[in-house]
Formats: sequence, structure tokens, C-alpha cells
Amino acid sequence: MLSQLHFFRFLYSLLLLMTAVQILPAQYAEENFIRYTVNEGLSDNNVTCIQQDDWGFVWVGTEIGLNRFDGYQFQNYVQSSPERFISSSNIRKLITLDRQRLAIVTSNGFQVLNTNDFAIQHYLIPDSSAFVTIRNRVWDLKELKDGSFGVTTSSGFYVFHQDGSLLFRHDAYGLKDIGK
Repeated sequence: MLSQLHFFRFLYSLLLLMTAVQILPAQYAEENFIRYTVNEGLSDNNVTCIQQDDWGFVWVGTEIGLNRFDGYQFQNYVQSSPERFISSSNIRKLITLDRQRLAIVTSNGFQVLNTNDFAIQHYLIPDSSAFVTIRNRVWDLKELKDGSFGVTTSSGFYVFHQDGSLLFRHDAYGLKDIGK
């Protein structure tokens, strides 16, 4: 008797869910969207991440650069322009931080940009081996309570001081591990 009651409750819930799904729209209408491409000033059509800053600007990361959208036009930032602004044009992730800061995670370290005055702090893992590119391919980061950054990369875990110096380093593998 009890299992029959559970079965009917399940059946009723399933029927209710199927009805609700049919009533709710599955997609927004295409005319409600504006598409931005390289024709409108975006650095690349392959967008990897999007984030909005405290000023309302929309930052768009692509495989070819960083873009800031003010609602009308894009301002593009790539590895070489302006000089030393970002360490790689391959933007993997954007993370909003407090105090009008934006973390720019790239395939060559990460930067913290002050969106108010455009001051930028670079964070790179020092390495002179063949692994330098892999070590600096950042996956994710988290700002810690003391203002330092915990960072995971393709090859380990690292903690950076606010000034960019390395406080903790754990390399998951090195040159001696090749071929093992």
C-alpha cells in the first residue's frame, strides 16, 4: 500500500513537472539579443569569459585579447599593446575582486588590474626550466584573507604576496619526471 502511494506521488510530481516545463519558455527570443563580433570591435569571436566591473564596464576575454565594452564600443588590449599591460593575449578567466580590481587569468601568469586607475600588478612563477610556460598556465585563483593569492596552475599550487613575490611553491612535477 505504501509503495503504491509513493508511486502515485511520483507520477503526480512528474506530470506536474512536465506541464510546468511546457508552459515555461525554453529560450529567449533571438531579437532580444545583440551579437557582437570582430566586425563591431571585439578582438576575437571566440569568447572565453565575461565579467562586469564596479564601474559597469563589461570585460570580455578571448583567445586573442582582453576587451572592455562601455555599452557603445570595445577597447582592445593585447599582449603588446599597451606595453606590459597583460602578459598573454590568451585570456582564460576574469575574476572581479573587491576595491575596483579585476584579476586577469592568462596562459602566462595573471595580473590584477585596478579598474579605477588602470594600475596593474603582474604575477609570474619564476622558472628558468622548460616548464616555465606550463607552470604559468593559471587555472584558477582565490584571494586569501590577508590579500595574498592562492593559485593553481597546470603544474602545481602557489601562493603570491600582494606585491607579486612568491610566498609558497609546490611544483607537482619537474624536469626529472619526464619519461616516468
